[in-house]
Amino acid sequence: MVKEKHNFCEFFYLCTPDNPKANKKAVCFSCIRKHTLLVAITKPECYVPNKALLCRNHLKKCENFASEYNESERQEILSRKVPEDEKKSKECRTEVIGNNIETTDATTSASSTSVIKQTTLSGYVSRPYSKKDETHFENLVLLMMVSNGLSFTFLENKETQELFRYIAPALKLPGRHAISNRVLFKSVKQLTQSIVEQAKADAIGVTAAFDGWTNIKQEHLFGVVFITSSGKTLIWGSKNISDQ
Repeated sequence: MVKEKHNFCEFFYLCTPDNPKANKKAVCFSCIRKHTLLVAITKPECYVPNKALLCRNHLKKCENFASEYNESERQEILSRKVPEDEKKSKECRTEVIGNNIETTDATTSASSTSVIKQTTLSGYVSRPYSKKDETHFENLVLLMMVSNGLSFTFLENKETQELFRYIAPALKLPGRHAISNRVLFKSVKQLTQSIVEQAKADAIGVTAAFDGWTNIKQEHLFGVVFITSSGKTLIWGSKNISDQ
């Protein structure tokens, strides 16, 4: 049976966890637009397990979310129900019955029925495309290419461009030179900065682990990984030492 999506899925990007039995990692879209996805997935304050209550609690205290929505929009979003709300409602009704407290039919109906604001599907088919969205889109394209082992020329493939034009005409795919230089270098810089900040913030300190291997090109590589006091792995990078 397919698990039903909760009321806050549209505000989070879901990542597959290391433990297949655990809930997926829900990364806040507002945090992604602020830091990029590559950085946000490494920041504990940007993601939570994919549970409705945890997602709602994250949005309540997320400064990036607050900066993107006005007060009325935030109130409408944060008033959406989670399973725990229904459980509390049932417990309250049980307590009322147990104490023989009489209520009118109108009051009972009001307490047991939740008003859900419905939105039309057509409102999510397309939306205004801002400069901030363009940066976020380019980072998502880069992550997709790295995850799938695609070459940079994939972006200039005729069929690829036709597909994106059909899905969203407003989206402009970055060229292979842009994605392999400007977008890639910026993402690497942000990710490196995030790793340094996390390492510095570890009060106990981090452990550096080193390893060497040979790739399919017979190049000798030397890699460095940091392990935080909580056991989190931070991949610092690797260097070609074939000429040393």
